[in-house]
Amino acid sequence: MDTLADDAPAAPALPWKVSWVPRVRRVVAAIDFSPSGRALAKAAVALVEQHWLAKLTLVHVVPPAPWLEGSAQERLGAGKKLMGDLLDTLDPESRPDARVVEGQPAPEICRVADKLDADLIMLASHGRTGLHRALWGSIAEAVVHKAGCSVLVFKPMVPFGNQIGQVPARTRRVAVAFDGSAGAKAALSAALQFARHGAEQLTLIRAVEPSSIIVAPYSDPWEGNRQMELAREELANAAKALDPALDVKTNVQLGDAWRVITEAVVQLNADLLVMGVQKRWQLGGSLLGSTCERTVRHAVCPVLIVKPAAVH
Repeated sequence: MDTLADDAPAAPALPWKVSWVPRVRRVVAAIDFSPSGRALAKAAVALVEQHWLAKLTLVHVVPPAPWLEGSAQERLGAGKKLMGDLLDTLDPESRPDARVVEGQPAPEICRVADKLDADLIMLASHGRTGLHRALWGSIAEAVVHKAGCSVLVFKPMVPFGNQIGQVPARTRRVAVAFDGSAGAKAALSAALQFARHGAEQLTLIRAVEPSSIIVAPYSDPWEGNRQMELAREELANAAKALDPALDVKTNVQLGDAWRVITEAVVQLNADLLVMGVQKRWQLGGSLLGSTCERTVRHAVCPVLIVKPAAVH
C-alpha cells in the first residue's frame, strides 16, 4: 500500500481545462463492525488498489455512550480489539493503517481525514429506512457536508457491480451528473479514472428543472423544449470530446434534479454515480446542496461526491 497515485497510469485527457482534478493519494474509510462495515473495509482495500494505488487508513469512531456499561476507555479498548480482528481477515500484503478514536462520528471522521490530508473519505450509508439509516445515514450526510475532501458513500447491502456486498473486478457502468459546470467537469475527470480500468459504459445525466422554465405567469410554452434541446446538445458535445473508444451515452430529462439522477441510475443499473461540487454547500454550478443530500440518500448505488482540492 506504499505506492502513491502518481505511479498510476494517467487518465484520458479532457478537451477543456479543469482548475482542480481529484488526485487520490490518501483514503480514509470510516467503518463500524457490522456486516456492512466489514464489507466496506474490504471494498476500500480493493478500490484503492484497483483505481488509485493510494494509502488507506481505516477509522472507527467510538461515540460517547454514558448509558452503556463500562467506561469510555473500556469501549475504546473493545473497539481496538474488533479493529485488530478485522485487520486479521484482510490480505497481509494490502493491510491498511487503522485508527480507533472516541467522539461524535461525523466530526471525528472529518478531523482524522484533515489530519491525514486525505483526498477521499469512504463510508457506508446503511439503507434508506429504519433506525440504522437514521444513525449511519445521517452520519454519511453530515460527512458529505463537513468534509474538506471528496466523499464516496458506499451502500454494501445493495447490488454493486451485480454482487451483493462485494467489489467487482471493475466498475462497469458509471453515471455522471453533468451540467457543464467546473464541478461537473471535475466529476467527469474522476469518472474517467474508472473508465481507464475497463468501465464498459459512461453515461452523462442532465436534469432540466421545471423551476428554470416557469419564470413568469405567461411563460413561453416552447421554452421547455428549447432548454431540453440545449441540454441535449451540450451533453452530446461533451460526449463527442471524449475518447471515441469509450461507450458514452447521454440522458436528459425534465424534472427535479435529484429525482432525475436517481431514477436514471436505476434504469442504467449503474455501479457508481459521480457528482461534482464547487463549494461545500453547492452541487455543480447551479444545483443546491439539497439535491446532493437527496441523491446520496435515495441512490441505489455508491455515490462519489467530488470536492475541489482548494477546499482543504
